[in-house]
Amino acid sequence: MVKERLPEGKVRLGRNRKRIGAAILAVVILGAVSAGACALFQIKGVVTSVGDHSVTVANFLGTQTVDLTGAPLKAANIKVGDRIKIRKNLQGDIVYVKLFSIRNSEHRPQEKEQPGRIEREYHVL
Repeated sequence: MVKERLPEGKVRLGRNRKRIGAAILAVVILGAVSAGACALFQIKGVVTSVGDHSVTVANFLGTQTVDLTGAPLKAANIKVGDRIKIRKNLQGDIVYVKLFSIRNSEHRPQEKEQPGRIEREYHVL
């Protein structure tokens, strides 16, 4: 009984091979587009320098300097060594900033605290 159905399965697989290949290719392309969009509109890494209105962030791709003009937080709140995550919209405006600090003695309002770690989130409304 199984031997009789085996050739039928091979024929069906042969007929659908192009569809299966196209579906796999579509998934790979969508994944690549998603990763590319994430790289364009999101910056994550460690702060290496802070200017008056800008911050330089280093990650495994390299370093990027981000202008914080119009951002929901000021450069004075950021310190070298903090980890930061910045999201931008299509126009290049910053819409979200999440700052991770490792300090034990510093406490600021609206912070989520874990032992030895402080998180601050800033959103554009």
